[in-house]
Amino acid sequence: MERFICENIFVPLRSGPSHKSEMLSQVLFGEKYTVIDKAGSWLKIETLFDNYKGWIDSDHVLHSPDENGESKVLTRSLACFRSDKTRIVLEPGCEIYDPDFKKGSFSIGRSIYKAAEELDQRFITTTDSLSDTALKFINSPYIWGGRV
Repeated sequence: MERFICENIFVPLRSGPSHKSEMLSQVLFGEKYTVIDKAGSWLKIETLFDNYKGWIDSDHVLHSPDENGESKVLTRSLACFRSDKTRIVLEPGCEIYDPDFKKGSFSIGRSIYKAAEELDQRFITTTDSLSDTALKFINSPYIWGGRV
């Protein structure tokens, strides 16, 4: 099976091939998955991180073949630019591949992303305690099936 990497900030993972279906989870930027079935413009996938299975709308999915090396999980928000200069903000939990701290860039598949700020180790490591991390989520809205 061919593996892909999600290039959207997040994609709803649904219980069936319809926008009306329950959202089970989300596929985050940089997350790897395999396509296991297809129905019209919908793809049934399985995520490699937690083996969740569900449906994503292929019309709204940007993905690249899995050709990357080691991934790093973001521990804080990171503003960056796609190659077409579109600005996106990645949230903690998203994965980046092959970060180049000197150039301030990273890759996903064949795409190169440029950080809008200085990209350094602070974005992939944390010295926060568990309680400090928990405090960051106070007043966060609950989203059924959400991961962001």
